[in-house]
Amino acid sequence: MTDEEKKLSEDNKTNSNQYSSKQILLVEDDDFLGELLEKKLSNSNLMVSRVKSGGEAFSFLKNNQASLIVLDIVLPQMDGYEILSKLKSDEDIKDIPVIFLSNLGQRYNIEKGESLGAEEFLVKSEVSLDEIVLKIKKVLDKFSL
Repeated sequence: MTDEEKKLSEDNKTNSNQYSSKQILLVEDDDFLGELLEKKLSNSNLMVSRVKSGGEAFSFLKNNQASLIVLDIVLPQMDGYEILSKLKSDEDIKDIPVIFLSNLGQRYNIEKGESLGAEEFLVKSEVSLDEIVLKIKKVLDKFSL
């Protein structure tokens, strides 16, 4: 292991502890991807709770705090845009940062997500699980929640 790799490994161990109290709400209805993400986030010292719909997300947020929400767009009952719009209009939860993680990646989708207040817009087919974790940690650092 080179000196640089050792330093990166040490930094990851030190920095990972700062995220151990962060609650991530994952709103993803696809079981395969949802389970992969849950495992990856947990292994990255992040607490994660997963729900499969907007209704479940709002129920969770009534009784729990979240440091960040990772939100799909194509969901049952209401889509991610509607969920984000409702989140941002609720005084109690409007400041929770949201990252869209979706198969939809057209310019229109990204611009709509940003205009509604998403911090990041990630296209599932264009990012690895490691990149998703890095983006989540970047947003958490930005908001220091």
